[in-house]
Amino acid sequence: MDNQIENIVENSIDIKNEDCSNNLFSFSNSPRNCSTCGKSFIDVSLSLLYCHCMYRYCFFTGPTGEMGPTGEMGPTGEMGPTGEMGPTGEMGPTGEMGPTGEMGLIGPIGLIGPIGLIGPPGPTGSISQTFINAYSITEQIIPTGGSVIFDTHNSMFGDCDHVPNSAEIFIWKYGFYYISASIYHLEACQFSMYKNQINIIPASTIGAISGSAQTTSNFIIEINESDMITQTDLSPIGFACKLQLINNTNLSNFVTLYGSPSSGNSIPQVTATINILLLK
Repeated sequence: MDNQIENIVENSIDIKNEDCSNNLFSFSNSPRNCSTCGKSFIDVSLSLLYCHCMYRYCFFTGPTGEMGPTGEMGPTGEMGPTGEMGPTGEMGPTGEMGPTGEMGLIGPIGLIGPIGLIGPPGPTGSISQTFINAYSITEQIIPTGGSVIFDTHNSMFGDCDHVPNSAEIFIWKYGFYYISASIYHLEACQFSMYKNQINIIPASTIGAISGSAQTTSNFIIEINESDMITQTDLSPIGFACKLQLINNTNLSNFVTLYGSPSSGNSIPQVTATINILLLK
């Protein structure tokens, strides 16, 4: 029996130090009694042999069968503890430069730097090379179609001229001119600036619907070659553009320009004034 038990250890499971009260083994042509305790085996017809004294349990398994299909993967176990950090590896090659990021916020204004050195002087500027200021302090009665008389001129320079106690101002230089004219009148009136006593200069007409007032006009005109048609000895070229301030009033036959005598003042005051300045 022992030999036969030893012979079936192969292809069997060997378990020691277990409960041996119900040891079981199976093979054909086995002895009928246990050689150790002499006890008869039971259920011989079933080829099942067991007794109550075996300290060794052998279970005959037969030849190993084919491996079955792989079972489904079980659930992922819990993460184990983090291992110790390994040594730092060598630095890899530098990667390509990434795209430029968005512009950040504008920083605060820095401190004011020191004043720089003074630069070299610029070119010398120039004022107009042609200008005139003419005026009158004499009270005048100007009929419709008549011109304002200017007693004298306070300043005059360049390519222009005026004869005292006359209405005409002569200019013989082409260009753009700034003109400002004022009159001090007692009646409702209308006055215009004329070129060569023929054409009214646009934007020069001024007027008032009541008397005892000051009426002023400011405008810019262009004087060109076609305006040089009035003969005068005052011009070095013999011709000039003639400017006059003429009464166009229809409501009455005349307009009175008043001064100090009418106002009762002792200091002479202007009754009419005109300023002409070459711009370019």
